[in-house]
Amino acid sequence: VLQITPYKPNPVHVELFEKKQDSDFYFVTFAKENKKSLKFCPNTVWSETRNTLVELVPKKYDYYMFLDNDIVLEPRFNLSAYDQILQDLEFNPAVLTYYPG
Repeated sequence: VLQITPYKPNPVHVELFEKKQDSDFYFVTFAKENKKSLKFCPNTVWSETRNTLVELVPKKYDYYMFLDNDIVLEPRFNLSAYDQILQDLEFNPAVLTYYPG
């Protein structure tokens, strides 16, 4: 999971995705430095910051998920957000949009 955030990532997202068997969590900041971020990117537009994040992330994954820090993941069924995403990836989509509706 890749996140662009002002200073610190969404703690719910970190809990869901960081250092799990099937996922990791990486982020960059743009408003203030954070020791855990891959990089501090002041004075950049979103696309530049996104490109920096992509360049810095290890290239060892089948999928990369951009997740805005203000998004609330609410699965529609009985699975957790994490399990729902993993299940949806079984369809091998080129792009998966987590969209509640």
